[in-house]
Amino acid sequence: MAREVVIGAGQIGPGIGSDVEKNVSRLNDLLKKGGDCGVNILSFTEIGVVPFFPVTLLRDYERYCLEFPDEILAPLFETARKYRMVLILPFAEKEGIDYFNSAVIADADGTILGKYRKVTLPSVFPSPQKGSTGTYEKLYFKPGNLGFPVFDTEYGKIGIQICYDRKFPEGSRILALDGAEVIFIPSCTTTSTYGDHERQFAAWDLSSRARAYENGVFVVLANKAGQEPAETVFGASVITNIGRSLIINPQGEMIATGSPDQWEIVMAKIDLEEVHAAQKVLPFWRDRRPSEYGRLVRESGH
Repeated sequence: MAREVVIGAGQIGPGIGSDVEKNVSRLNDLLKKGGDCGVNILSFTEIGVVPFFPVTLLRDYERYCLEFPDEILAPLFETARKYRMVLILPFAEKEGIDYFNSAVIADADGTILGKYRKVTLPSVFPSPQKGSTGTYEKLYFKPGNLGFPVFDTEYGKIGIQICYDRKFPEGSRILALDGAEVIFIPSCTTTSTYGDHERQFAAWDLSSRARAYENGVFVVLANKAGQEPAETVFGASVITNIGRSLIINPQGEMIATGSPDQWEIVMAKIDLEEVHAAQKVLPFWRDRRPSEYGRLVRESGH
């Protein structure tokens, strides 16, 4: 029997500023658009309610970090509840003296199911010769400490990875082993972070398609889009966000793709029964040899 669900990425375009309340209003408009289009599960982009400050060095970064729950975010959860939509809302989280790159998940009835905190944090210092901006997440955030939870929502079982997490297969494999049928990947990937524009574009979809194919799951990659100004350690710069949010099926095929520069809903109607079919047809699950993989989890060595 088919289990049809409409999944979506709320692709945030340029124009996110320091006024969080205004940002939430813009995201809410996009969320309503998704609801009107029948989206059942939607994820916004990484740290979507404020500018993506980790590409800059700031002394006052705390102003962009929120404790949860925070009333300023309430309109988004209320809208999602009215549409009976599962919402994945990424944000910069403050908990006591610690800061995390997080996402909170609300079920269709508005119940908060939990959070995921980004486990793998990048730190790339800029090279002015290559025109890169770098990223300083390790200076701002602690690595996630909540593991890799699977959330049993009204529409299916979902897991979260955030941006750089997708480069590492272990987290997605754990989610799939624990029953996740769709993995959502909120992201803020630019062409300038690593200073190699062509490579960034060429490799944009590779890791996400691999995570879908090797695990036999759907993947939704919600990425920031468009150009924005940023103050870097080398002065003013323009950040070019790749956009091109993706929805990928369990065969690793892209079934929906966003634009490079627009606010939009990237969505697809899927059948979750494809997950179970793919995991039966592809022999990866049968042929895994966990007893031989001990080296992967040892702290020392390469």
